[in-house]
Amino acid sequence: MNKPIRLEPCDILVCLNDRKDLFSRIKRLAMGRYEHVEMYLGDKFYKIPLLVESDNRGVVIQNVAHQRGRHVRVMRPILLGKEKTKLIRTAVRIASDSRSYYDWWGLIRFAALRVLREKFGRKRPLTYQYKRDPKMICSEAVAEIFWRNKVDVLPKDLTPVPADFADESAVLEFIVEGRLLEDLS
Repeated sequence: MNKPIRLEPCDILVCLNDRKDLFSRIKRLAMGRYEHVEMYLGDKFYKIPLLVESDNRGVVIQNVAHQRGRHVRVMRPILLGKEKTKLIRTAVRIASDSRSYYDWWGLIRFAALRVLREKFGRKRPLTYQYKRDPKMICSEAVAEIFWRNKVDVLPKDLTPVPADFADESAVLEFIVEGRLLEDLS
């Protein structure tokens, strides 16, 4: 029997693509094992466990319940409680911004292009002009929360992708990998 994953506010949930359908296998082959990233906000402010993510509706705050059973890698920021409170407030501000749309074009133009080029051992394309704006894919939204608080979770010159949170950040430590269970306290 698996023990419940104990989440703390500001934990980063890097979601793994372990589904067996054909589309998921192709996606895993092309883009790697990590497919999504979100930040756990905790239940201190609203009494229900919440997370912030960017999905097809833009940057949103949602109940964690829709992720139960999902295979995740939990990464915890090495920060003080006061810094974590600032991150949570920033997450709420970003999710409340009416301009925080999902960046479909950026997903294709920057993130997918970066992952595919790296997969085949190529350097960044000469025309690569990543810039931050209010439209964000999931990994940009989570990175932006940290960047606005002057925490260099990832380099700012590359479009962040979910794998960066699992493997590349000096301010995140690996906690556990497993399935989110019913008890998330």
